[in-house]
Amino acid sequence: MTVEEHQGIFECFDVLDKCLTSKNDDYEVPDLKIQIYSYLSFQKLEAKEPVRDYTLGCWNLDAEYGNPLKEFLKNY
Repeated sequence: MTVEEHQGIFECFDVLDKCLTSKNDDYEVPDLKIQIYSYLSFQKLEAKEPVRDYTLGCWNLDAEYGNPLKEFLKNY
């Protein structure tokens, strides 16, 4: 599977958020850290490794959503 095929995992959190808030406005969808952990877990990848290998095929570093971070980091 490609990275794009896994992006749907994050869409599920939108559905979860809508479901939770329809039950009670005080409920919140899990934060981004938990979503990323779940994203890795659903793919049976370990989120905690002694040595992290960020070159795994589960990140699309050229995706548009990363542009604000890239622009910010260019200053440093």
